Amino acid sequence: MRANEWHLRDPEAAASNLKTDLYKGLSEKEALRRQRKNGKNDIWHVQRASATRYALQTVGELTTVLLIITALIAAVFESSKFAAVICVILAAGIVLRVSTYIKAKRIFETMADEGIPNATVLRDSKTRVIRADEIVVGDIILLGEGDIVPCDGRIVAGDMIKVSEKGITENKTSVIKRDTVIISDVDGAEIPCEYRVNMLFAGSVILSGSCRIA
Repeated sequence: MRANEWHLRDPEAAASNLKTDLYKGLSEKEALRRQRKNGKNDIWHVQRASATRYALQTVGELTTVLLIITALIAAVFESSKFAAVICVILAAGIVLRVSTYIKAKRIFETMADEGIPNATVLRDSKTRVIRADEIVVGDIILLGEGDIVPCDGRIVAGDMIKVSEKGITENKTSVIKRDTVIISDVDGAEIPCEYRVNMLFAGSVILSGSCRIA
């Protein structure tokens, strides 16, 4: 099954393709194996700042390059002490810039990390609340009013779910979702995301109703 065809399959076919159970979910052992294989749900991945990368970018800036050239000229034609002073000032400036940048980035990273929503999943026939970035392919996720959709998923149970997809799809107003199978057009044209009533997309908000997605 191609990635854009989940809306054309019934819930049982989608679950079979994902090798999961609609009523029991994945086992903890299988979920851990899939996470090791595929990594975390990178929709909620927080990119960590690299001090080394930023330092190299700083060294490559025009102002820094000119100061380095000045220090080299001073060392060759004028005074080595003057060149040393320039190097010290240059190094101190780079250290200060990098430390300030990393400190600011760490604050934003912490805020982003704390903003990752939780999700209720079905594992070994039991419900568990986990961080959204710990969801793996094949998880059965339970959603209700007020929940943020933690990942793209096919609705496998639920009807008349009111969802806000503003900023996610072209739908500017709330839409009704259900687990029905979508019948493709005769010409096989791709159905736009905003018309896939059996799909939920990461970042959407459940306004009313409840459902399960795979």
